Amino acid sequence: MDHQLCIMKYDAWSGYQYTSPFPFCYNSLYQACLNNTLCNSLSQVCNGRCMGYNQVCVNNVSVCNVTFNYYNYQPDQIKLCNGVCYDSAIQQCVGEHSVNCIRDPFTQESIGENTNYTHTHTLKNLCCPISTARW
Repeated sequence: MDHQLCIMKYDAWSGYQYTSPFPFCYNSLYQACLNNTLCNSLSQVCNGRCMGYNQVCVNNVSVCNVTFNYYNYQPDQIKLCNGVCYDSAIQQCVGEHSVNCIRDPFTQESIGENTNYTHTHTLKNLCCPISTARW
C-alpha cells in the first residue's frame, strides 16, 4: 500500500501555519509530505520543498515567485539571470546582471532597444512581474 501519514503544520499553497498540527493520510504515489507540509502533487515539489500557489521551480533547484498560478506557465518559461527570475516569454537576460523586457505587457508588441526597461535584481513593475529566486 502506498499510503503514508503526514503530520501537517503548514498549508502548501499559502504557507499558513495551522493552529494545531494534525495527522493526514496521503498517497505517496501522487503526493509528498515535506517539512510537515503536504504537497498535493509531485509536480509541486522543488528541491525538497513544496511550492506555493504562485511559485515556479527552475532547474529543480530555485523557487521563483510569480504573478500567476504556476499552472499558467509553460515548462522552462521562467528562467534565471544571475539569480534573478524572469519570464522568458516577455523578458530576456542581457549580460550577466540585467533583464530587459521584450514585449509591452499591454499590447504584446516588441519594445525597441532604445527603451529604458532594463532592470537589475528587482523586477517589481508592470513590465517585470517576477521576483528574485529563493534556494
